[in-house]
Amino acid sequence: METVLAVWGAHVEVLDLGADRRVAARTELSRDELPQFVAAREREDPPRWVWTDTNQVSPQLLAAGVRVHRCLDLRLCRTILQHAFPDREWPEPHWPTAPVGDQPEPTLLDALTIEEDSPAPGGSAEEVLTEHLRQQET
Repeated sequence: METVLAVWGAHVEVLDLGADRRVAARTELSRDELPQFVAAREREDPPRWVWTDTNQVSPQLLAAGVRVHRCLDLRLCRTILQHAFPDREWPEPHWPTAPVGDQPEPTLLDALTIEEDSPAPGGSAEEVLTEHLRQQET
């Protein structure tokens, strides 16, 4: 089973995919609930987690002592695919495309300026799923 995860601000959106890669279930939770949610899923029936960027999710999970068995980092996969298939058209993703080293480091004040309902920097769960399916077609 694959589980798509989209994180923005204090919100997390989770899409559980069926064998046909269609959305079988949708869950919304707070960012604070994420480590417990992932840990419970890993104990029950570990899915393959699909998210935009491991750097967006892993610090919180690791700080809580949560490990995942399998995950798919779409930013990393996209970079690999772009280099493997340089002649192919790659539509712009729904997340910032600056190289990791060129991204500004967040400060404590950034946490105060995140709006609860601002768009997800890595895209909504549907956008993350769309990019995942596009990459799987390659």
